[in-house]
Amino acid sequence: MKKIIVLSALCMLIGQLSAQTYVNKAITTIGSGVLEGGSYKSIVSLGEPSGKDNMNEDPVYSLSPGFIYVAEEPLKEVLGLKMELKEYTVYPNPTQNELHFRYLVDKPLKDLTIRVIDMDGKSLIEQTIPSEMGKHEVMIDVNHLQKSMYILMMESSTAAFKMNVRFVKQ
Repeated sequence: MKKIIVLSALCMLIGQLSAQTYVNKAITTIGSGVLEGGSYKSIVSLGEPSGKDNMNEDPVYSLSPGFIYVAEEPLKEVLGLKMELKEYTVYPNPTQNELHFRYLVDKPLKDLTIRVIDMDGKSLIEQTIPSEMGKHEVMIDVNHLQKSMYILMMESSTAAFKMNVRFVKQ
C-alpha cells in the first residue's frame, strides 16, 4: 500500500513539473480577429501550428505544439465595435531572420501601420502595410534585432482597432 501511495505522489509531482515547464516555455503567440457574424476569435499558439494555417480553412487544433485554444464571443454586442481586420497570423515564432504577418482586411482601412517595439516601449521598426480589402502577407526583416522578446503592433487611424502580438527573436 505504501509503495502505491509513494508511486502515485511521485507521478503527480513529475506530471505537475513537466506540465508547468511545458507551459512556461511553450506559449509563443496570441492572435485574434472578428469572424463572420460578429464573433470574436482568440487563438493562443503553443510553438508552431500543427496542421493547416490557411485563411480559407480552420487550422488544426491539438494538444501537441500548435494552436490549442479558441474562444469566440459576440464582440460587436459587447464592445459596440466594427473591426475591419477579420483574421491574422504571425509566424514563425520564435524567429531568426524574418517575421511574416498574414492578414485579411474585411473593409477598406486607411493608414494601416505595423511597428516592432522592444520591451522598454522603444519603436524599432515601423512600416505602412497594404490596407485595401483582401488577403495580404508582409515580411518584416528582424535580422538586425538583438535576441529578445518584442511586440508586433498593428493599428489603423480610421478604425477602433489595435493589435499586439509578442514574438521572440532568437
